[in-house]
Amino acid sequence: PTITMSNTIVAFNIRASNVELRDFTISSEKDVEYSSGIGINITRLEPTSLISVENVTISNITFNNIGDPSKDKYGAIAVRGYNAAQSNPNVNSPVPRLLPGASNFRNITIRNCTFNNIPNNAIDFWMVTDGVIFNNTVNTTTSQKWHYGNGIRAQDLISTLVSQNTFNRIARMGIEILGNCSQVTVSDNNITGSGNMTSPGPFTAGISISQGVYNSKVINNRVNNSSNGYEIAEASSNIILANNTSNFIRNKALSISALANNLYIHDNNWTNTFGPEEVAITQSWNILY
Repeated sequence: PTITMSNTIVAFNIRASNVELRDFTISSEKDVEYSSGIGINITRLEPTSLISVENVTISNITFNNIGDPSKDKYGAIAVRGYNAAQSNPNVNSPVPRLLPGASNFRNITIRNCTFNNIPNNAIDFWMVTDGVIFNNTVNTTTSQKWHYGNGIRAQDLISTLVSQNTFNRIARMGIEILGNCSQVTVSDNNITGSGNMTSPGPFTAGISISQGVYNSKVINNRVNNSSNGYEIAEASSNIILANNTSNFIRNKALSISALANNLYIHDNNWTNTFGPEEVAITQSWNILY
C-alpha cells in the first residue's frame, strides 16, 4: 500500500510505546514535489512529558520525496527524544535537552527502509538508548541549509548500533554522530557520494563524530567518491577508528581536530585522496595511529 502526503505536517505521529510500522510506502502528492511534512515522527505526548517512548520498530517502509527543505528535523523520520530546546553559548542554534526526571527514548529500531530524494535529513535520531539503525538505503538527499541533507543525523545516543546501511548521493554527511553519545557502534556502512553541497560550504564527510562523543567505535565502513572520508572532532574522546576504507576522496581521508583526544586509529586503508593532506590532525592529543 502507498500513503500519499498532501498538505500534511506528519503522516504518522507516534507518542506511545510498543508500536510497529512496516511494509508500505509514503510518497509526496507528486513525484516532482516534496511532501513539506515528516513521514514518521516519534515524540513525547507533550513537550514537558517525563514519560519515555519505548519499543518502536519501523521496517520495510519506502519514503519518496518526503520532508521539508526549510525546517529542522523535518525529514522522512524524526525521532525526538528530548523535551525542549536550550540555548548553548558555544553554538549558534538551540540544542535539545531533557527535563529533570526525563530519560532517553529506548529500543527504537529503523531497519530495511528505503529513502528516495529526501530534501532534509533522511533520519533524525535524537536522545535514544539501545537504538538500532540497520540495513537501510538512502538514495539522494538535498540541502538548503548547512545542517540539513544528512543520511543520518544523531545526537545523545547510548548503546546504539548504526550498521549495514547504504548511502548514495548525500548532500552533507552520510552519518553524523554528535553530542553526549557513548557506546555507539558505527559499522559496515557503505557511503558513496557524500558532501555534494554547493561550494563553498561547511565541512562535510562520509562519517563524522563530533561534539563530545566518547567510548564509541567506527569500524569496517567504506566511503567512496566523497568530499572527505572521516572526521573526529570537538572534544570527542576514546574513539576507535579501525578497518575502514576510503577511495576517491576530494580533500582529506581523515580529519582530527578541535580537542579530540585518546583516539585509537589502526588498520584503515586510504586510497586515491586528492587533497593536499591525506590525514590532518590539529589541536588534538593522545592519538595512537
